[in-house]
Amino acid sequence: GEIGLDMGADVNEQGGVGGAFVDAYMELLKQYMSVVYMMLVPFFSICTSLFYRKHKLYFPEHLILHSYSQGVSIALGLQITLLYLIVPPEGVKILSGTSMIIGLSVVSYVNSRFFGENIFLSVLKYLATYFLTITIIVIVGIIGVLIHILLIKFAGFENVYETLKGTAEAAKVLK
Repeated sequence: GEIGLDMGADVNEQGGVGGAFVDAYMELLKQYMSVVYMMLVPFFSICTSLFYRKHKLYFPEHLILHSYSQGVSIALGLQITLLYLIVPPEGVKILSGTSMIIGLSVVSYVNSRFFGENIFLSVLKYLATYFLTITIIVIVGIIGVLIHILLIKFAGFENVYETLKGTAEAAKVLK
C-alpha cells in the first residue's frame, strides 16, 4: 500500500549536491509510486512466506496475494492522491498518514482473511514484513553499490558514464 514515504515533507532543508539528488529521487518516486510499490511485491512475498510458513504456500501464491492486496491499496490510495492537488501544504502530512493507515489496513485485512487469523496479529506481521522488506532492500542496495564501485575501480566502467554524459549533453544541445 501507500506506506512509508511522506511525499510532502521537505527532505532537502540543507541544499547542496546531496540535497539535489534527494530532491530528484523524491520527484522520481512521486511520478512512479505505483510502479515502486509493485516492484516491492516480490520482496513482501519473500518476507510473508517466512511469517506464514505453516500454510505451506508456494512463492507464486504469495506473489498473487500481494499483487492483489497492493493493487487494492493503490486503487484506494489514488483517491487520496487526487486530494494532494487541492489540499494546502499543511494538510499533506495528514494525507500521508491517512494513506499509510489505508495501506496498512488493506494489506492486513487481506492477510487476515486469507490466512484466517486475528486482524491484530495480521497488522503486527505486516509491520514486521514491511520493516524486514525495507531491511532486505537496503542490504541489496548496499551490495549493489559496492559491486558498482568495484566495477568502476577494476573493470573500467567509468568510461560508460563518459559516454552517457556526452549523450546527455548532445541531447541538451538538440533541444
